[in-house]
Amino acid sequence: MENNYRLPTGGIIDRDAVIRFTFNGKAIDGYQGDTIASALLSNGINITGRSFKYHRPRGIFSAGLEEPGTFVEVLGENGSASVPATMFSITEGLKVKSINCWPNPAYDFAQLLQLVSPIIPSGFYYKTFLLPRWKTYEPFIRKMAGLADVPESETDSKSYESRDIHCEFLIIGGGMAGLIAALMTAKTGKRVILVDYHKELGSNWSIPRSENESREQWINSLKGQLKRYPNARVLTQTLAWGYREQNFVLAHQTNEKEKFELEWRIRSENVILTTGCTERGLVFPDNDRPGIMLASGLLNYIRKYSVIPGKRIVLYTNNNSIKTLANSLLKEGKTIVAIIDTREEGYKDYHDLPQSIQVFSGYEIRKTIGRSKIKGVVASPLT
Repeated sequence: MENNYRLPTGGIIDRDAVIRFTFNGKAIDGYQGDTIASALLSNGINITGRSFKYHRPRGIFSAGLEEPGTFVEVLGENGSASVPATMFSITEGLKVKSINCWPNPAYDFAQLLQLVSPIIPSGFYYKTFLLPRWKTYEPFIRKMAGLADVPESETDSKSYESRDIHCEFLIIGGGMAGLIAALMTAKTGKRVILVDYHKELGSNWSIPRSENESREQWINSLKGQLKRYPNARVLTQTLAWGYREQNFVLAHQTNEKEKFELEWRIRSENVILTTGCTERGLVFPDNDRPGIMLASGLLNYIRKYSVIPGKRIVLYTNNNSIKTLANSLLKEGKTIVAIIDTREEGYKDYHDLPQSIQVFSGYEIRKTIGRSKIKGVVASPLT
């Protein structure tokens, strides 16, 4: 197996359990605990999809639900359409393919649309395809609309159910704050439901390493205490997707191992939101090139899956939280070519890093180099 971008140790993966699946017909090896995204990155697969309209190359951008560019179609008996690659765990024999590209994301025929992009702006088809009639062009346009086909399998071994449930306290988000909120409310004797879309509670891996070891012990202690309260229910792998009037919350629970999907209709007297935050990517030209990732996403891949999809890395930031990622990369022997910080006095935060790292304070990225994969950037002072 390749896994050339896998670190020799670390992560939550089980290296004794090798799993083989196929991506666009190509056999890929990963480990138990990998997602589709982490397995692809560990094998050096950079182009994983195409953009919705102009079919620009897309790579894996994040490590969670916020993934905008890599959606796959799951084939076979329990087929599923438009699934984020960052949220689906690999299993033996799994077959997935990219959507919105032909014949594959690396060589997509529809990328020719980029050549005529100036003459096909947003909404052009409503003004252009009028003759002989819209219905003539509609099937072709819908075929290129960027969504997966409906699964073809007529057999499905999954169980699909829906349930209604009531409680006094509903906590959405199973991180540190959510666990504490659930434990404190459970002590009141009231009915408590804790909802989180991860497999495990407290699974934020984007915190400083110095805090990580003691944090794991504390989280395990909180989970152990919460299990002692029969009035507290924990729903993992459950996405709260709708918040309606009078604290009516809709949540969707999936379990690939036991093959069921469950729609929860939850009515609660009180709702506590502990969802944390999602990193927002910085804006610069061509910031969608494969190889460009969120800092929090890369940090999650390093710590959770032991994957670093590159050897020479440029960090771009507007705050000092990037030091956590920088220290993790240096620890694993990776080369940080430069740190580009939009703050004028940002250099003050990096005095303890190796002097070989170039720090550009008060700079911004103006251009990226590379098309199918990022190869470099051009930065200049902020004006």
